[in-house]
Amino acid sequence: MEPDTLAVIQLTGWLAALGAALYAVSDVLLLAHHVGPRGPAPDAEPEQLEPFSVSPFSAGDLIKLGALPASRVAWGGLLGVLSTPLLLAGAWAMYQALRPAGLWQALVPAVLLAVALILAPFVHGSFIYIELNAGVLARLPADSRQLFGPVFRLQQRVMAAAYAVIVVATLLAAVGYSFVVALSGTSLPRWMAAVNPVTITVLWLVIRKLLPRSIANYFEGAGFNIGFLVFFLLLAITVRGS
Repeated sequence: MEPDTLAVIQLTGWLAALGAALYAVSDVLLLAHHVGPRGPAPDAEPEQLEPFSVSPFSAGDLIKLGALPASRVAWGGLLGVLSTPLLLAGAWAMYQALRPAGLWQALVPAVLLAVALILAPFVHGSFIYIELNAGVLARLPADSRQLFGPVFRLQQRVMAAAYAVIVVATLLAAVGYSFVVALSGTSLPRWMAAVNPVTITVLWLVIRKLLPRSIANYFEGAGFNIGFLVFFLLLAITVRGS
């Protein structure tokens, strides 16, 4: 690998790590309802919103998230969406790091990761409308909820469907990446086969459970992007020339 190419891979890895860090901050703005600015909670009880909640949202989630200030929600969504080009640079860095193993061994995991990252802004931006509409729904009289409720359920189902594709694509990309690093010659050390966005996310979730609640609350919702942050940092640090 040419020194210039190695430098570009390292740079794109650092840029992707920066994008993941910004995404993690935006996750906290959108989802960490225990910390930061909050508005008055709606008067609605969870059972009143239960008919209008769709997994992964519960009625309790909708009430808590619907209490977040509109400006906080908007900035949280926008910060992640606008950071996507930085994060997407990581798919190219992964491809180049795996390239010595062969074209397809590098291309398949990188394309799967790119698919997940390209779809991510749709889901991330959708949180703006889900949360703001949850606040509206919780404050509507019962008869008006029946009018708006079906539209709100559809919004959640659409977002959940896109999110499922992102999770599957990320999981397949992570597994493919780890197999290639473990079994083929790449520009990464073999131990990096154990380090991918999914394994780091799982490890972080375990660590977060051990943290005091007052600290853990500041990272609520950011697990996936903390996984990406650590992964791209380690990729940039450990990638080597041939």
